[in-house]
Amino acid sequence: MTTGRTPRADPIDPGPMSRERWATEALKALARGGLSELSVEPMARRLGVTKGSFYWHFKNRDALLQAALERLEQNNAEAIEDFERRFPEPRARLRALFSAAFEPSSLGSLLIHLSAQREHPVIGPALERVTASRLRYLERIFQEIGLEGPAAQRQAFLSYSAYVGHYQVALTAPDHAPRGESFQAYISHLVEALVP
Repeated sequence: MTTGRTPRADPIDPGPMSRERWATEALKALARGGLSELSVEPMARRLGVTKGSFYWHFKNRDALLQAALERLEQNNAEAIEDFERRFPEPRARLRALFSAAFEPSSLGSLLIHLSAQREHPVIGPALERVTASRLRYLERIFQEIGLEGPAAQRQAFLSYSAYVGHYQVALTAPDHAPRGESFQAYISHLVEALVP
């Protein structure tokens, strides 16, 4: 006699709670405070489900972390496709990308918290892949604008460094982060400084 659910190749989801919703909630938890926030019971409460829902979808917390980081990579790829579709002109795409990237959100704090855990065997490689993908994308846009190889690489690195630095400062000194009209002026200044 066995206990627990029977392993199935294609299990039927027992309700509206999905693996993707757990992964998304895990990303939110990681953005709030890194790995220390990746706790099943508080996430289950926020999702309005029991811990049993977690164990239906995941073997353990490491499996949830893996799913969350896969979700992050998928979100990154989908965002790139979305910007490509909505903004065919490269300068307009960069302006829109900067406006979205520097907008106050949990994505920047997620990056900072993940960076603090980059030695983790699952987090480090995922973070490197996302960062490399974003740098390649920025480099390609700068090439479309007209910058040649090394110049496009430098501009992409400078832009991404500004993004990471922005969220680091916003996390450590939130009262100094631009907001409202000040934020719009900040974005205009960034675009002027970073877009050739």
